[in-house]
Amino acid sequence: MSFIDKINEYKDNIEALQAIDSMEVYRWMISLGQKLIDDPLSVNGRLPKNQVSYCQFELYVDWEDDRFKAYSRCHNTVVGNLTSGGVVPGLSINF
Repeated sequence: MSFIDKINEYKDNIEALQAIDSMEVYRWMISLGQKLIDDPLSVNGRLPKNQVSYCQFELYVDWEDDRFKAYSRCHNTVVGNLTSGGVVPGLSINF
C-alpha cells in the first residue's frame, strides 16, 4: 500500500468515526494504542522532528517499515485510567 493510499485510508477512517458513538471511538482508539506495545516506533525514530507538538504526553510518530508507527511513554497510564474508569467513568474494555 502506498503512502497516499494509507493517508486516504486514514481520512476515510476519520470520516467513519464522526458517525460512530463516542464510546465506540474510545474503544477503537484504545485498541490502536494497544498495538504500540507489539511493534512500536524504533528508538532511532524517536527524534525531536518526529515528536507530536502540543501533546500532553511524549508521543513520536514516523513512517517506518512501510507504515506509520508510534511510540508513547503514556500508553500504560492512559489505557489503565480509561479501562479502570478513571478518565471515562463506567467504561469497561476487555483486551
